[in-house]
Amino acid sequence: MIAIVRFADGRNFETVIFSLFGVAVLLLGAILVTTFRVHRWTVQRRGVEIHQRPEVPLTGLSHKAMVPFPDIAALRHARDVFRLCRPLQTARA
Repeated sequence: MIAIVRFADGRNFETVIFSLFGVAVLLLGAILVTTFRVHRWTVQRRGVEIHQRPEVPLTGLSHKAMVPFPDIAALRHARDVFRLCRPLQTARA
């Protein structure tokens, strides 16, 4: 930002500052829009199906995962649940 402001002379200094501010606001808005996701959990015969999609269309990919019931039941007797959850998080249907 400092390099851009140095090259601006006195006449277009405000234009450069407002342009940089506008770009920063647009980037922040884009980041905020892409973080909103919709989750749907459906109980199926084999296990729980998790479907995740973006709240705003065309701002990300949809993800699907199937977590079998035996994997869910195995968490009941686990001492280190976070270690067992890692494969469940990365599983894809």
